Amino acid sequence: MHAWLEVSRSGFYEWRGRTLSISARRRDNLKLLIVKSFEDSDGTYGYRRVHADLAAWSVACGPELVREACQPRPWRHSLTENDGQAGPVPRPGQP
Repeated sequence: MHAWLEVSRSGFYEWRGRTLSISARRRDNLKLLIVKSFEDSDGTYGYRRVHADLAAWSVACGPELVREACQPRPWRHSLTENDGQAGPVPRPGQP
């Protein structure tokens, strides 16, 4: 892996063994509160209302930090629907 990343072996293992930074730990803790607020609203709150909940809970953070955590994955249209009856896709050379 270190050769692929073009870093020294010792540098790679030193980086891999590091503890999370303070800001990464804060984001992880904040993520738990964001999920709680979102689930309490039955999945209807956007980042502005989630931010308002956090402010009411005396959690110091900006709306853009909440917005990053609340961004949904892009919706992708599917041309087919799975009815549960489809089998595995055959591969070349398999019966």
